[in-house]
Amino acid sequence: MKFRLFLYGFFMIVCMQQLAAQEQSDLNIIPADTTFISHEVKAGETIFSLSEKYQVSQKDLIAVNPELLFGLKPGSFLRIPVMNNEAFTEYIVKKKQTVFSIARRYRITLDELYRYNPQARKGIQAGQKLRIPLEMNASGKVEPVSTEEVVEEQIVKEIAVAPKVTKRAGYFTHKVAAGETIFDLERRYGMSVDSLIALNPAISKGLTPGLKLRIPIDRVPEMKSEPENESEFIRYRVAEGETIYSLADLFQVRVAELKAANPELKYRTVLTGEELLIPDKRLRMKRYDDMLQDTVWASPQYRLLDNLDRDEIYSQVSGEKYQVALLLPLYLNSNDTVNRVRVSKEELLGDSLSLNSMLKSLNLPKDTFQIRADKVIDPRSENFMHFYEGVLLAVDSLNKRGLSIELHVFDTRRDSSTVLRIIRQESFLNMDLIIGPVFPEQQRAVSAYSAKNRIPMVSPLSAAGSFEKWNPYYFKVNPTKEKLISKTAEWFADEFFNARVFVLKMGDYKHLPEASLVEQCRNRLNETGYYLNNKEVLFREYDASKEGFRGLTYLLTSRRQNVFIVPASSEGQVSVAVTNLNTMAEKYPIRLIGLPSFKNYKSIQPEYYHQVQLEYLAHYFTDYESLPVNQFIGKFRKQFGTEPNEFSFQGFDVAYYFMTALHQFGKQLITEIPGFHLPLNQLNLDFQRVSKTGGFMNEGLFDVCYQKDFSIKNNGLVNPENLK
Repeated sequence: MKFRLFLYGFFMIVCMQQLAAQEQSDLNIIPADTTFISHEVKAGETIFSLSEKYQVSQKDLIAVNPELLFGLKPGSFLRIPVMNNEAFTEYIVKKKQTVFSIARRYRITLDELYRYNPQARKGIQAGQKLRIPLEMNASGKVEPVSTEEVVEEQIVKEIAVAPKVTKRAGYFTHKVAAGETIFDLERRYGMSVDSLIALNPAISKGLTPGLKLRIPIDRVPEMKSEPENESEFIRYRVAEGETIYSLADLFQVRVAELKAANPELKYRTVLTGEELLIPDKRLRMKRYDDMLQDTVWASPQYRLLDNLDRDEIYSQVSGEKYQVALLLPLYLNSNDTVNRVRVSKEELLGDSLSLNSMLKSLNLPKDTFQIRADKVIDPRSENFMHFYEGVLLAVDSLNKRGLSIELHVFDTRRDSSTVLRIIRQESFLNMDLIIGPVFPEQQRAVSAYSAKNRIPMVSPLSAAGSFEKWNPYYFKVNPTKEKLISKTAEWFADEFFNARVFVLKMGDYKHLPEASLVEQCRNRLNETGYYLNNKEVLFREYDASKEGFRGLTYLLTSRRQNVFIVPASSEGQVSVAVTNLNTMAEKYPIRLIGLPSFKNYKSIQPEYYHQVQLEYLAHYFTDYESLPVNQFIGKFRKQFGTEPNEFSFQGFDVAYYFMTALHQFGKQLITEIPGFHLPLNQLNLDFQRVSKTGGFMNEGLFDVCYQKDFSIKNNGLVNPENLK
């Protein structure tokens, strides 16, 4: 043992001497007119990435930091050589200045500022000295540029690269909503954070609900509607102080209808003096709808004229074959045995057919099995078998169109070790798209594999898990409850800004996610400004658990809609609320706003939902009266001899959408899929990034409403078309 320690010590001394000699030799390579900056090592960084970042050779980095030979250690500090022939200035931070304003002043990026001043990442304060790299002009002088000039230059530059956006002067106001982030604003208006902060310095301190921001009108594409029949519309010029809500109330139209007829309003507020197209509700007419095969009320028609590029849905067939992996818990082993019926020796002896088949055998088995005539499948896999069959129909449909798709199906058995064995197969690296697994506990390993190998991965059914936060190749089809609540609140304010809104408290709900729905709806309604001018509308919380339902009837009105939010996740509490509202709906116009989970409550009679006109937003809706849905049902019956369920529709839609996108965009699928829309049977898919470095979540939603005629109506899509 001592001898081993001696050898180890001797070896280390020799290595250190060699390193010292190597360092002395390499130091001669670094020019004498070199200074150094400090860099704190972060997890995941490598010598190669640092040399690329600072444009320094790996040899020079190791020369001044010999400890790099033993690897990078997160949290340690390195010396980065910088040539002195690069111009620098020393800047003293003034009061209320930020890193954003200083970077703008000297036309450098934040990365450059942090590169030469790593301590600034932890914040800056008045009096602190910063080193600023500058470029000299022809006369050898460096003159800093005013903030205003840089801002204007940045905005003009952004507008120049924006796709077909007509330059229009002026600004409009954007009011920050609860939960809105800087990234949301960047994505919505196609502006960098620097430009947003330049126009709105208050952003540098963080976004607060209600904060009013200046946004250049140029950041919204110019879109106009042209009436098919001019007499069906009113052309109206906006007066000072008017809002989209006051106009909707004035002309008795929905805010959604105003936004549809004037598509720019999907992205900005109304502008004083602009001309809007108002559908004249008095001129509604009945027409025959070929899709619905019925006569329906039709609003005035118009054509959309805009300056956006609209590519064909399908690109020319390239002939390339795409490999798609489908990971589902099919429980194949169980399904191989679930139809076996055990038969005893005595039963075999009493069965003449079995006996005749075994005449040559003197030793009958102790027991055996037969296959049941009415075959069944393992109930755990039934819905996933439907999903799989929907995928098969999508592949067949696309292959008939000339798209070449090769599907590889894997049975995960809802077992993490099985999933690991699947992705460790060498052939799995050849996949162009991964659909599944279904459950989050099996998705973790596949998501890491997806991110590492840059293979798009789709979570087809579950809203759980948060892999979209760190995997830029991850697509979540089912939006999270938080996203659903925020979109519901946004839609709620547009639909019910002039209604009487009641929060029906059935018990303590402050700890529930539904508490956020109440708060966001209240904030959104206040932001409309309509409450300030109309005393008939209100937003009131009523504690039914303490005050009873009888007192509620004195607050209702027959002149306006009485809209209810029930912030409860207990089926029992929701059931009591719906039962009582059902009775009141016989005398007053009542509408219940809920979440998709409400329809799963079995103890509530469906007719009650129709009486209170339950309405909610969901990412899927199956219209059994539509022609495409009935065509799908016919194909499914013919192919599989059974009726499709909602999983059959989802399997088809998910596969059809992503395989079409894969064929159209190929390796560019990740960058091109935001704004990519396809008409589907059940799903509304509109994927948007959750952050700059994260993956995607579906934000496409339907407005689903239960009607008093016992039909369930799709009131249309609630997401505006993405700017792209």
